[in-house]
Amino acid sequence: MLRNWQLTIPPSVGSYYNDKSYPPKYVLSIATKIATGREIEPSQFNGGDETNNFLTTLGFTIREGSKSLQTKKPKVKSISIRTALIQIPLDNWDDIANSDKFDLLSNILSHLTSETDILILPAGFLNSRNKQPETIFDETEKELTKLIKKYNDKLFVCFGIDGRHKTDQLALTISKDGIIAVARKFHHMDDSINLADNPFSLEHNKQRHFLIKGKRPYLAVCYDIFGISKFKLDNESNCDFIIGVIHGFGSSGGDSDLQTLTTDIATVYLRHYDE
Repeated sequence: MLRNWQLTIPPSVGSYYNDKSYPPKYVLSIATKIATGREIEPSQFNGGDETNNFLTTLGFTIREGSKSLQTKKPKVKSISIRTALIQIPLDNWDDIANSDKFDLLSNILSHLTSETDILILPAGFLNSRNKQPETIFDETEKELTKLIKKYNDKLFVCFGIDGRHKTDQLALTISKDGIIAVARKFHHMDDSINLADNPFSLEHNKQRHFLIKGKRPYLAVCYDIFGISKFKLDNESNCDFIIGVIHGFGSSGGDSDLQTLTTDIATVYLRHYDE
């Protein structure tokens, strides 16, 4: 309702609506009472730029008499995301040693700009073969935190680990501080995968979401993307966007905006996004 108001501030310092003037702090106080049932006192919050800026974000126009005030709009913190699509000559990704994949990752990180906030690698980027994925957590955390600190200590890396011949499929996020989020696949096309109890359950005492620049991404493992839509999940964790780590795609043509990186292991295509 209040979003449709146009506020004006005459020389006496007030807001104008329907031929009546109202102080902006009063408008905010009444709006709070409507929303919560409790009116906040003027002494409980600041007026001036703080109130004006808040009302501006809701679409109000703030004026002094007939003159618009230039209120400062809060800066939107853009999140710079890079995805890495990896193309290999043969379908033998799981046969490549994890140590070689760490070398590949080092090469990728060396080509990222310092502005990159999140790097998304494929599902199953690492593989614990016939063992559970957590058996390589320590080694993975050690190697990735070392690379992150070397190239960009603000970077978050999201990737997948498959284990026990792909019956365990996890997604992890690692920062310079170590493993900060772990997600187990919760949806699949058949019963061949050890699935999570529910889409929000903890995995190794870690949430499947994390915080970056005030935003909360949710980790999805491959077919989880379809599960989110199929089950019409409630956003009970108040996540802002979804990061999906994907095992693979069919053949497709190249895009001109992809940065190509040729290595001994694979050809890597890097694409940039802003959230």
